[in-house]
Amino acid sequence: MTTEFNSEFATSGSRRADVTDLLLRTTNLTMEQLDEARRDQSVRGGQLIDHLIANGHVTADEVMQALGTQLGLPIRGKIESGEIDVELIERVPITFAKEHGVLPLSRAANGRTHA
Repeated sequence: MTTEFNSEFATSGSRRADVTDLLLRTTNLTMEQLDEARRDQSVRGGQLIDHLIANGHVTADEVMQALGTQLGLPIRGKIESGEIDVELIERVPITFAKEHGVLPLSRAANGRTHA
């Protein structure tokens, strides 16, 4: 099912809401846990989000929802096989789809492809 975009967390002017701010507001993540992940990041390097997930403070799904909100993109938790346009998939070279991480799903009435 597609998750609808929540305009409450949309961009304000030209500034996007920070993904950690979104996680603080939409999950059980606390400032203490965020600070812990920042300390881990400063010691071990890597991405802050990876430390939040590794420490069990947020899930990968929660991060995807926050990123979708930040970018104004709907997130699909599950795609049923009946939702995929087989003819459309056959038109996209598999190497292109793998390289770019896309799965063409359907064509809209205006001819655009939803991936």
